[in-house]
Amino acid sequence: MLNPKSELVMETKVKRMIQITNEDRAFLLKTFGVTREMIRYALVFDKKHGRSDLAKRIRTVALQRGGKLMNLIPECETIHDANGMMRQQFENGAQIELNKSTAWLRVTDRHGKHVREVSCPTIQQLYIEQVFAAGL
Repeated sequence: MLNPKSELVMETKVKRMIQITNEDRAFLLKTFGVTREMIRYALVFDKKHGRSDLAKRIRTVALQRGGKLMNLIPECETIHDANGMMRQQFENGAQIELNKSTAWLRVTDRHGKHVREVSCPTIQQLYIEQVFAAGL
């Protein structure tokens, strides 16, 4: 069994973006007098260009105009059963099982081998495990 703390450091931030309409994008371009690239940097929380005060103001206005904050996670099929289990099956055959009553999470590879277990995962930790499982 692998210890999650001994794993290679992986990206732990959930990838976020703000989804807006083309009309709202045009409004932001006109309001702030910036390039399309700057709007994109702000809306995808770009690490280099999306942390400025201008980017924060663009995001604030985008959300006020009805933009939707989205979290991007690896694609998987998720099933919640009557026994309090959540199972996520990934395209590569890996699986995550989460017992919702005990908060015990197990990652299994495509061969059925248990490769990682985590007790009491947070939403942030669940994302980390999803990225891990998707990469097996």
